[in-house]
Amino acid sequence: MKLFLTLFLSISSLLAFPTLEYISIDKQEFTMTKETYDIYNSKGLVMSLYSKKKNHDLGFALNLILHDVTGDCGKKSIQKGTYSIEQSTITLYHLYRREGHADYAPYGAMIDVYEIQKEGELQKVSSKVYIESSRKKYNPDSGMKYLFEIAKNEEEKALFAEYINDIEKKYKSTFVFEEEAQSLIQEVKRALKKDMWK
Repeated sequence: MKLFLTLFLSISSLLAFPTLEYISIDKQEFTMTKETYDIYNSKGLVMSLYSKKKNHDLGFALNLILHDVTGDCGKKSIQKGTYSIEQSTITLYHLYRREGHADYAPYGAMIDVYEIQKEGELQKVSSKVYIESSRKKYNPDSGMKYLFEIAKNEEEKALFAEYINDIEKKYKSTFVFEEEAQSLIQEVKRALKKDMWK
């Protein structure tokens, strides 16, 4: 019996049971779950949103990583997220940063905006991203370096365009630059700071 109890407690400690919240957005019903995870060297918390269909089934709408830390104490890739709901609009805020020697971890931010359609379907109406995929000096052959210096010839311009295209495909978003990029990062940080005081 003691062995069984010890085994049960050990297995239970590995399982993550989601919290459920039932919410109404623009007169439509949704179920929101928040669930922790611990997979390999990543630990975090993810939010998922499900719409309620006419037949009472749940349809997956979106998910958002609220907090993720990947790596060890010497090098960490960190992602934080939050969201806001206003009338029929859901806005997701993502912040990416690195600590220690996580030289190939991303740094930047992204904002996704969704509009609720009929039967709880979500349509992405805008998305902006700024990402540095690694520390500047650790990937000198990447077109990322032209975020910091001007591409002078056709080869360099093509390399820069390839980097931008790869980021936009990976994050399914539109890349922004310079002042707009800094404004994006600050907006995400403000949203995260505001979320701390909810």
